[in-house]
Amino acid sequence: MEMEEAFTFVVVGIAGGSTYALLALGLVLVHSVSRVLNFAQGAFGTLAAFVAASIAMGHDIPWPLAVAAAVAVGAAVGAATAVVLLGRDGGILPPLVGTVGILSAITLVEARWLGGTREFPTPVSGAGVELAGVVITPTRMLVVAVAAGAGLALWLGLERTRLGLALRAGADNREGARIVGLDPRRLEVAAWTAAGALGAVAGVLSGWTTQTITPGFLTGVLPQAFAAAMLGGMVSLPGAILGGLVVGVAESLTRLYWGGTPGSPELVVFLVLAAVLLLRPQGLFTRARRGLAFEGSESLVRLLPMVRDPRPGSTLSRVVGPAGPVVAVVAVVAIAGAVSGPDAFKLSALPVYALLALSLNFLAAATGQLSLGHAGLFGLGAFGAAVATTTWELPPVLGFLAGPALAGVAAAALGAASLRVRGLYLAVLTLAFGVVLQAFVFPTETFSQGGAGLTLTRPELGPFDLGDDGTFLAACGILLIAVWAVLRRLERVPLLRGMVAIRENQTAASARGIDATRLGVVGFAISGVLAGLAGSAFAFRQGIVVASVFPVQLSLTLVIWVVLGGLGSRAGVAAVAAAFTLVDLYASGSNQIFTLLAALAVVLLIGRQPLGAGGALRAVFERRRLARPASRPASERREPARSDAAGGAPGPGPAVPPSLVVRMSEHEVVRPVVLGARDVTVRFGGNVAIDSLSLDVHPGEIVGILGPNGAGKTTTFNVLSGFIAPTRGGVWFRGHDISELTPAERTRRGLGRSFQQGGLWPSETAHANLLMAQYGRSVGSSFGDAVALAPEHLRSDRRRAAVADEVLEVLGLGDAARRPVGTLPYGHRKVLEIGCAVATRPEVLLLDEPAAGLHGAQSEWISEAIAALRRELGITVVVIEHDVALVRSVSDRIYVLDFGSLLTAGRPDEVLARAEVIEAYLGQPLAAPGTVPS
Repeated sequence: MEMEEAFTFVVVGIAGGSTYALLALGLVLVHSVSRVLNFAQGAFGTLAAFVAASIAMGHDIPWPLAVAAAVAVGAAVGAATAVVLLGRDGGILPPLVGTVGILSAITLVEARWLGGTREFPTPVSGAGVELAGVVITPTRMLVVAVAAGAGLALWLGLERTRLGLALRAGADNREGARIVGLDPRRLEVAAWTAAGALGAVAGVLSGWTTQTITPGFLTGVLPQAFAAAMLGGMVSLPGAILGGLVVGVAESLTRLYWGGTPGSPELVVFLVLAAVLLLRPQGLFTRARRGLAFEGSESLVRLLPMVRDPRPGSTLSRVVGPAGPVVAVVAVVAIAGAVSGPDAFKLSALPVYALLALSLNFLAAATGQLSLGHAGLFGLGAFGAAVATTTWELPPVLGFLAGPALAGVAAAALGAASLRVRGLYLAVLTLAFGVVLQAFVFPTETFSQGGAGLTLTRPELGPFDLGDDGTFLAACGILLIAVWAVLRRLERVPLLRGMVAIRENQTAASARGIDATRLGVVGFAISGVLAGLAGSAFAFRQGIVVASVFPVQLSLTLVIWVVLGGLGSRAGVAAVAAAFTLVDLYASGSNQIFTLLAALAVVLLIGRQPLGAGGALRAVFERRRLARPASRPASERREPARSDAAGGAPGPGPAVPPSLVVRMSEHEVVRPVVLGARDVTVRFGGNVAIDSLSLDVHPGEIVGILGPNGAGKTTTFNVLSGFIAPTRGGVWFRGHDISELTPAERTRRGLGRSFQQGGLWPSETAHANLLMAQYGRSVGSSFGDAVALAPEHLRSDRRRAAVADEVLEVLGLGDAARRPVGTLPYGHRKVLEIGCAVATRPEVLLLDEPAAGLHGAQSEWISEAIAALRRELGITVVVIEHDVALVRSVSDRIYVLDFGSLLTAGRPDEVLARAEVIEAYLGQPLAAPGTVPS
């Protein structure tokens, strides 16, 4: 009997998994062609199901025609989505947020104009078929058959049609497809059209399975669909089908063996998704190493400059800055005293939801990541405060603080996950996390007491009775002002600089000694604490906390608020959150229409204004600010730089650092070296990039590395700086084996480097780049140093700003100090990158093609700058360059590589005259002796 019951649930799981497989096929198809995660995939299906129900039941039209019409609607909506959202260079976030807007809009249309919840009867009936003692109903047979037919049709279309072959080519290699004449826009529209049709079929099949449809009913199974797609690595269509069936069966068996626990299927899906993302990101059913493992490692946002100068600005700003919060507090207290009790209660929701929106805004702006589970953190804050106050009977203040503490810990766990997977896939993980909290965690006895919820009362704090709605409104307003002041202060402290550096360019951040591990977790934790503060305030405002008020839809709504208000714009985000909340409080009948219009505005405008309304307005002010000349007094701009333990820049050092005697792995005593490599080999699959390379760099030297393209020069630098682990061999620095150290750890020990390109933070100003470059080696590990709390920390931070000014003046970039780096000419960026590398205070500096792309005068300046690094700062330099004349003029010794092996080494004139070097460069030996052309 137990086997028959288990087999029954397996059959049920296969039927449900068929729906997940169809949704997953659409997700993989869209992602493969357009590199977008389509959060509206389920919405395509729900809309199609409502259309089919309206046609079949409202107009008595046969089901086959109704389903065909529904599929056509799904395909049309998918195509329209591609046309509206794609084709603009706004980064990854705009199309993702656009799909969230479409999801919200379709759900609202279904609720208001398509009848809401309604029956969805199956078109087949009968006794079914008995298999192994289990009766398989006609509906389940129909669902599996239709799903199989849809999958077969997709396979035939991709394998046997010209458009299908073009789609496969575009999915495998977008640039290659473009080169051979395939239109990327046409391919994207075709992929989204097919995804819309697959979603429509999934919606109809799901409706037949449950016999009822509700607005947005497929939104709740998005985590299941994403888990199915990611089991195939987001690149394999067969893997998506198998993944859907696996997830469906696992979910069904969980209901059999663990069905008494609410939310247990959602928990299993979350664990499957988390395991795939964190342990095997290439998926279980594919060997492809592209897609998920690499495309998910990027920032989702492109923002205006965030990093501010730590020094005070004009006299007016010094006066107005501290007075602003005081004036705001007075205004809030006055408003709270002026409004009546019911209005005060309603208005107290404004600071709560504004604080919640600001928490998500901080996460996106500081870390470049997006959370689709922020409603769950909001709920953790509310339940944490309620449990601590009622169950644990803590004092009110401690109970209130328990909410942000709990939410902060949960967010830190997500931050730890972000060290393994980022970008789009982290957003999916946070969505599943929010679903688990709502379905599994919040309904438990601990949190909800069997569904009844937790009740709590507002306390009295000294002379203030928070039970009075006016007093509570004032308290919530003051809390928001305090958080606002903290966030504003964060823009001027080293902590945020480190986060922004990681968000904007994690490779450059590592090369400047910034620890991505710690700061990534801190960014999520701060966002979680802010969401928890909002949750605690919400709990005391409501007086009762129940699980149903923290739905996933709230997380999606928050994304719309933040994007409309402008990523990184506190004022814009708070204003949009307040506007939506006011409409909900005072015009609840119009709230759905207002939200629908906002969702449509996001869909239509996100491509043109990816920074939202607040961001667009801020961009105008930024352009006006940059057009004005700098007004800072010279005495503040040119504060002399001094070296100090807290992080000031070093003064001129000795011409040659102290010699070191290094014992290598064979215990042989060698010549004094500061940087050494022994027998380094690097293989990429079957390709050997470096073959048994050994080199030494002596203190005070300038060493050049030459070689034709593909010789292994940059790979050598990547091994020395820690970005590539050697297959064999090791690297020593200052007498220590650093082969196991991260790039950031090597930088903090004194090994700096530049890059051929991409070693800067383009959205930030030139001055901010130099501030961020100093973070890794100048900011200590203490929290006080990171946030510049103590006066000595603040003085050190201001000295870093003065150092940045001086470096810009020396580099000839003083006039460009407040301009975003992305707007600077190429030559200026190359020069600035050398400045950023020097700002890390290296003992040895690796320069990767510093003069690439520069004209004669600029190249000469680079040559002089390299010599000055040794002469003025005592820095040992290793330089890669194709400009042979430059390398000859500055180098004491030269290493020449060819096909990953050391060809020769020695003094420049001797090396460049050797026949084997000339042959490596020219491809054939010269008839007469000579030198490599300069």
